[in-house]
Amino acid sequence: MELLKPQEMLAMQSRVQVMGFPIGGDYLSITEGVLSRIEVVDYSHSRRSCPRLSNKTAFPYTESDEEL
Repeated sequence: MELLKPQEMLAMQSRVQVMGFPIGGDYLSITEGVLSRIEVVDYSHSRRSCPRLSNKTAFPYTESDEEL
């Protein structure tokens, strides 16, 4: 895994791995996918404009899976 430096930006359709804590979750979640969207948003807590990245992730389906 290679971490990005703050001044670096990924290209669309790059393979990415995202790590974080889901809302309401106590455990680290790790997912892989393809970078599908880059947009600039204003964050109210810092009063800065920062990039927000979205990724497409495939979820395997089994007979026991009803919803994600």
